[in-house]
Order: sequence, then C-alpha cells, then structure tokens
Amino acid sequence: MRGLPYTASLKDIAQFFDGDVEGGGGIVKNGIIVLLRHDGRPSGEAYVFFYTDAHLKTALEKNKHSMGNRYIEIFKASLGNYIELMKTSNCPKPSNTDVCSCIRLRGLPFEAKEADIISFLREFFQHVIFGGIHLLFKENGTSSGEAVIQMSSEGVVNDTVKTLNKSYMFISSKKRYIEFLPISTSFADHLISKNTEIFNQQNFPYIPQSLVYQYPIMVPSPFFPNQMSGQAAFSFQPMFQTQPFYFFNSEENATNNVMTMNVRNHQNFQNTQQF
Repeated sequence: MRGLPYTASLKDIAQFFDGDVEGGGGIVKNGIIVLLRHDGRPSGEAYVFFYTDAHLKTALEKNKHSMGNRYIEIFKASLGNYIELMKTSNCPKPSNTDVCSCIRLRGLPFEAKEADIISFLREFFQHVIFGGIHLLFKENGTSSGEAVIQMSSEGVVNDTVKTLNKSYMFISSKKRYIEFLPISTSFADHLISKNTEIFNQQNFPYIPQSLVYQYPIMVPSPFFPNQMSGQAAFSFQPMFQTQPFYFFNSEENATNNVMTMNVRNHQNFQNTQQF
C-alpha cells in the first residue's frame, strides 16, 4: 500500500479492505505491517498479508480508492519482496549515536527464542524496527541469556523499560525476571556486530535475524508440527543443509507456518535473493 495518511491506524487499514485486525476479511491476524521512516515516523506505506489468492485479488480491486482525503495505491508484492525489505532495513541512525533508541535484555532463559521475546514485549513489539531483535551468544555459540532490541525512538524505549523492566518471563517451568536496560545505538551496533562475528566463526550458516522470528508471513507447511524445534526441522531433510524459517506474530507462538530453504553452503545462502 502507498499513499496512506500518516495518521492511519491498523484498524483503518483493515477497514479499508472491509476486514479487521483479528483476521476478518481474509487478512492474516497481525498481518498488517506499517513501514516507518528512519526517524521512526510512518512512511505512508504498508504491507498487508492475506490468507488466499482470492482475498488478495479482492484487495487489489481497492487500488486508487480513497482513505480520508487520500487515494491509495495498491500493489501486489511477493514474499521475496518483503524479505528483501527486511534484509535491507537497518536501525534508524540518529545524528547523535548516543541516543538510547535500543534496549539490552539481561537474564533471559537460555532456551529463549525471538518468539518468546516478541510475546514478552506485548504491545511494545509494534515499535520494534524490522529485524530489530537480536539474541546474543557467547564465543562458543551458546546463548548468553541476553538480547538487543532496536526500537523506533528513545521515547518508546523509555516507555518499554518503565513498563517491563524486571517483569517475569515464563518458559516451560522456569520463571526469570528480565532486566530492560536502555543503551545507545552505537553500543547496540557494537554488540550486534560482535554477535555476527561469532556466527561467522561457526560451521553452520549465519541466518540474519531480520529473516527469522519477526513477522506474520503465511507459508503453510502441514508437515511441521507446532512443537517442532529448529534443530529437528533442520535435520528433516538430511540430503541437504536445510535452514527452517519460522514466522510468528506478536501474540502467538509458532503455528505450522514454516518455510524451508535448501542451501548447500554459506556462500549459496548469502547469494540467494528470492524464493
């Protein structure tokens, strides 16, 4: 979508397609993604995900219809288009890199995944930038119990920390209180860069966080049960080196929506542009 009023809400966008944010009208639940500028303000563009081609065809008929006093352009986009957008979307770069527009989480259970963090953030997840959740790892590649979250503004960081700092995360039978620490963009970049170096030293392909555990893209695959671990999915097709891509929304755990991409080596993965 292009040409949206800057004040357009998720509800406004859903109603434009005669749907609702809970999954009505063929719109995937939590499947409306409003794109932000580098300063954290709405760009006037959005992605909307639909369950079927029939729903998409109906949505395309809304091209150049009006929302308020603006006419809206509707374009069909592929899954590859969206993934490329996530890959190229970076943390906003304020003029002062000491602005605290990021959060460092400490005390995470070692089993915690990006999906757990998304659920834990609750309504604040909508302010996380594309690819903005990064689990941190030790030199040996194991979990450090920490993560970096890149958010749209310093104000959002302050609200998130005030609300969620030292609240409890429950995973299985474990109960851990999590520290939310505001950090500068420059320090966050340092932690993320170090994390990437650790992955590059391992013998398995590094999967950019911007491609994993972020947004509700529907890629049905009934062969994968909800409780299947990444490791189990990784070994599902032993003939290839197969990387599972799981997609979550802000309220639910993984459904059976998983896409696998066969890659024979790290270089092939890095060169892959579309699916």
